Amino acid sequence: MSDIKVKVTGSANNRTVLSVIHVYMAMYPKTTKADLDNVFPASMGPYKANKSLFYDVDTFEHFTRTAEGIETEFWVFKDNADFITTYDGYTLTPEATWRGGDVEKFIAYVRKFGIDAEVNKDALEKGKKFKIEFFGYNPDESKNGEDSFYENLSEAFGGKKKPTLNVIGQKMVETIMKEFHDIYPALQLCIFPESAKTETSKCPVDRTKTIAEVRSSTPKKHGVVTITGNKQIKTLEAQFDEFYGLYVEVCYYSKDGKGYYTSGEADNMTLNQFNKKCIADGCPTDKWY
Repeated sequence: MSDIKVKVTGSANNRTVLSVIHVYMAMYPKTTKADLDNVFPASMGPYKANKSLFYDVDTFEHFTRTAEGIETEFWVFKDNADFITTYDGYTLTPEATWRGGDVEKFIAYVRKFGIDAEVNKDALEKGKKFKIEFFGYNPDESKNGEDSFYENLSEAFGGKKKPTLNVIGQKMVETIMKEFHDIYPALQLCIFPESAKTETSKCPVDRTKTIAEVRSSTPKKHGVVTITGNKQIKTLEAQFDEFYGLYVEVCYYSKDGKGYYTSGEADNMTLNQFNKKCIADGCPTDKWY
């Protein structure tokens, strides 16, 4: 066990694999989607001809698929707490159909990352889906300028997890803005029509209308924007443009009360990171746009 830093015990095959992937993401918080596909290729899973083990929640329209006229559920994880958010802002849900032989190979493979794992429901407290143990490992070693290991795991598994905010058409613009501010109190979500990009004096959309009423009828891409703490600001703003044809800026008030749009290095930060920075810098959290 000398090279093992963390041990994961799962209640079932799929839960063990999911827990290991979340632990890996907490140990290596700068992992991008491309990195994740490289570390955990589709060939490791049940459908080896697939391009990836992971489905993009933002563009994954339905958790069902139709084969020979019969609609069946995709075997993927569907709870927000199970979703994986990469450093470059993708929200992913992994394949959930895992057979014994594939899991054994998966467990042997992840030992090289210092992760041991086993499927053993009897070793868990009643009602628990997983357990994590540390072996001579300081979780804060994973910090590297990011949230600590514990914070990443709590976000992955529910603990202190900030809610995932789904921007659906039926919601009022003001509701989305308020929910965003409640989750990230030092930040504001400013929503404009696409035409405002080139306007000197920007006029926001009518906040009493729904997203469906203010969005473009001909978006560049089809998808649903999900707002998570580990999503980069620039990715969030780009997705509003691509999926809804809306010009969105993440905004904040400085310590002296002046309002700003994020830009430069701030756009490369995640919502969690920039919200924490703003709070540390003394930005007000009770000021409503």
